[in-house]
Amino acid sequence: MIHREVVADGLERLWNVRVNCIWEADESSRHGEVYIFDHVFKQECTNSDVYGSVVKPLVDSFMEGFNATIFAYGQTSSGKTHTILGNKTDPGLFQLVSNQLFQHVARPVDKRYLIRCSYIEIYNEKINDLLDKSNQGLTIREISKEMCCLLQGSCRRQC
Repeated sequence: MIHREVVADGLERLWNVRVNCIWEADESSRHGEVYIFDHVFKQECTNSDVYGSVVKPLVDSFMEGFNATIFAYGQTSSGKTHTILGNKTDPGLFQLVSNQLFQHVARPVDKRYLIRCSYIEIYNEKINDLLDKSNQGLTIREISKEMCCLLQGSCRRQC
């Protein structure tokens, strides 16, 4: 929950969080509608908290050979960019994942790694390549029933 969701119209709302549930309590402290998610993070949680509980296990599986996708979804100004990019005091998921990947491949083993990434934004139903600002309005092309889709023309940078 971001600050503007906690404070609306100058009136503080009381949000209760318990494990993976969240609900708004009214002034009489009655329970409002309960919303259940896979994970719920309080306002004071950092990107590292999100990374440790949700993203790190995904990256661990990726390094074992599984496919992985990390995306942020939500309304405008809900904190997606901050979660992905972060800042100097609270690094984002992009930096935290990169650190984990490159620490893993730097270990001396008899394997060679090739790391590629794409970085896209879907905004107003348009797909934009964030690694190549001139590459906007990408299209999704289905490859086969087993392998979902490909972003035709997206930039894949070799790291």
